[in-house]
Amino acid sequence: MRKDGLLACDIFTFVDDERVTGATRELAWQAGHRLTYIQAYLGVQDAARKLRELSKRGGAWAGSVVHTISDVGVCVLTTEEKWKRFRDIIQKWLERVERGDQNFDHKELQKDRGFCVHVCKTIHR
Repeated sequence: MRKDGLLACDIFTFVDDERVTGATRELAWQAGHRLTYIQAYLGVQDAARKLRELSKRGGAWAGSVVHTISDVGVCVLTTEEKWKRFRDIIQKWLERVERGDQNFDHKELQKDRGFCVHVCKTIHR
């Protein structure tokens, strides 16, 4: 929280891609400018083609959809497709356990677990 009562800016990173958030358009722009300045100093090239217009509904990124809602704050959701896949995976494993199956394909279990962890990271932010 800033001294003026506004939320502080934040930077979210996914591998080599960043998203900047800020309480106002001006603060978000300043934070993005600062991020670009530091990256240039460190020798990281800025990919201008990836630059997005500032928005309260920035769209999907790194498996999540982020919205800024006045009087509520930042809401992070997963995409509808990922949510459906997540539910289908959970249902599949519940049915197998209820049937009493004990022989699970290790690779399939690892793959499904990895996806579920990925989705849960977007839900609890």
